Amino acid sequence: MLTLAITGGVQEVLKGLQELERHTRDWRPFFERYGTDHLRPKWRAWMDSEGSGQWAPLSPRYAAYKAQRYPGKKILQREGTLRQSFEESGAYGITRLEERQAEYGTSAPSAIFHQCGTRTMPQRQVVVFDAEDKKALIQMAAAYMAEMAREVGVGGRK
Repeated sequence: MLTLAITGGVQEVLKGLQELERHTRDWRPFFERYGTDHLRPKWRAWMDSEGSGQWAPLSPRYAAYKAQRYPGKKILQREGTLRQSFEESGAYGITRLEERQAEYGTSAPSAIFHQCGTRTMPQRQVVVFDAEDKKALIQMAAAYMAEMAREVGVGGRK
C-alpha cells in the first residue's frame, strides 16, 4: 500500500495543485508540440518510405507513364501536394487545436481516395495512427504534465 501523509505546508500544496489544474486546462501547447515533434515528421517519413514498403506498387501502365512524365517521383508524390500538406505551412494541411482536443490531417483532394482506395486504385494509407503514436502521445503527455508541475512548484526541482 502507498500512503501520503502531509504534516505541514498543506496550504502550499493545495495552492500548487490548484495552479497545476489551472495550467492544464488548455492543452493547445501540448497538442502543438505533439504535432510538430511527432505526428508531422512521422507522416512525412511514411510518405517518403512509400508506407514503409507496405503500399501496393503502381500498375505497370501508370508506372511507365509516371517514369516518363515525372522521373524519380515516388508513389503519391507526383507533384508533392499531398506530402507538402504535412508541413507546418503546407497547403491543405489541417491543424485545429482546441483546449481539450486536436485535429491533424490533410484536406488534399486526392487523400481520401488513397487512404481508402477505390475500385480501380489500391488503398495506400496516407494518415496512420498506430500503437507507436499512442505510446508517444502518452509519454509526451506525461512529460508535459511533469513540466507543468515543475513550473508551478509541485513537481520536484524547478
